[in-house]
Amino acid sequence: MRGRDFMKGLSQIQNMMNKLQQDLGNKEFVGEAGGGKVRVKVTGLYEVKEIKIDPEVVDPEDVETLEDLILVALRQAIEKSREYQEKYMQGVAASLGFPGLF
Repeated sequence: MRGRDFMKGLSQIQNMMNKLQQDLGNKEFVGEAGGGKVRVKVTGLYEVKEIKIDPEVVDPEDVETLEDLILVALRQAIEKSREYQEKYMQGVAASLGFPGLF
């Protein structure tokens, strides 16, 4: 009986992971820098969907600042995605009776 319960638990985990992957592919996270002048949108699977740059921050004499702003916005969007994934996994672990696993 224990083996059957174990397999059922594994099946539940697999189903939840499949749902998470699907959800992450559809969910979008936005990072901003420069007071919103640079915005980057990524999916939960870290696929960059969009980069918006206010022309005001485009200075041919200072490309380095623009590059830094893009990196800041991208890192922020990725961090939001990671936080979402962590919360989701905490919920999965708790629902399976493993609180504190993630």
